[in-house]
Amino acid sequence: MSGHLLRVENIRSGYVGSKVLNELSLTLDAGEILTVIGRNGVGKTTLMRTLIGVLPTDGGDIFLDGHSIAQLSADARARQGLGYVPQGRDVFPGLTVQENLQVGMQKLGRAGTAEMEMALKFFPMLVNKLKQKAGTMSGGEQQQLAIARALVGNPRVLLLDEPSEGVQPSIVQTIAEKLLEIAHTLNIGILLVEQNMYMVERTASRCCVMEKGRIVEVLTPQQLKDDGLLRRHLAI
Repeated sequence: MSGHLLRVENIRSGYVGSKVLNELSLTLDAGEILTVIGRNGVGKTTLMRTLIGVLPTDGGDIFLDGHSIAQLSADARARQGLGYVPQGRDVFPGLTVQENLQVGMQKLGRAGTAEMEMALKFFPMLVNKLKQKAGTMSGGEQQQLAIARALVGNPRVLLLDEPSEGVQPSIVQTIAEKLLEIAHTLNIGILLVEQNMYMVERTASRCCVMEKGRIVEVLTPQQLKDDGLLRRHLAI
């Protein structure tokens, strides 16, 4: 059995009347940040929704630590160790920062004091905002809260869908540094769908290029510095 933390084999998925993922495969190892880039509409968000179990697979398989999770519900996948930060953050605006984090700990089935302390150590700016309503925070602060909320669930794989969206450049830099720190300190795998090339270049151990629902090339960090190559893949 493969030693990869996450292994996706030839999955097919999509929506009624529209298949989006076309036998897509990828692997992710512990301590690694794997980024996924591609033009709009190639299936990046569909990939995330399929991995977390919101969309069913129509073929292929998904393995977490060597065990198939393709037939598990989204809740069961979360309990197995998949954490997810959706596009647009999706924090609970009417709840305080602390209450948002407590929601993230529900799958633990216990208080999760150590997990709360760990998340706040990565994002210390949240410490003085625990009683603040999440909806009153800036986009960058909400994004950091969303990542912290996923972390308190003690994930083995963290999935993030465009965490730079709507975030000012200085905070994008902070988030990139935090993701590197999280991957290395906790030895978890991070799968990052992203359009912001600073974020991709700063964090990626490897970068998957997606076209028409498939991974068509895997780029090294050195290849990410090739503007001509990126223009061919992204039309930028």
